[in-house]
Amino acid sequence: MEIGGIIATALTCLALNVYHEARGEPFLGQVAVAQVTMNRVASASYPDNVCDVVTQPYQFSWTGDGLSDQPSDPRAWQDALSVAAMVLDFGARTAGVSDQTLHYHATSVTPAWSAEMASLGKIGNHRFYRQ
Repeated sequence: MEIGGIIATALTCLALNVYHEARGEPFLGQVAVAQVTMNRVASASYPDNVCDVVTQPYQFSWTGDGLSDQPSDPRAWQDALSVAAMVLDFGARTAGVSDQTLHYHATSVTPAWSAEMASLGKIGNHRFYRQ
């Protein structure tokens, strides 16, 4: 699989999701986004591999925005790769984000689905939910 010209592996797919969804967020916020992605991989409601979860239509805003998926900020890309590796290789976790946390959104928006879920709190500029 290729995403925006990048050969996709679990690490690159997870790092791309962290980069595009949480670049500029505090470290714990980036880990939380990666953790939600991995929670989806483990859930029977989503595909069973990282790249398919990340590229599933209408799940993450960056995958359907028509913009380049190539990281343009080298430092933020390295940070995203580090976070992805910590979550994939060592199971890094953020307090307050449980195994059932499958959803989040930026605090700048209020999606309709959020009213139907239990809010688990806010980390950085994202609010996290479980069904």
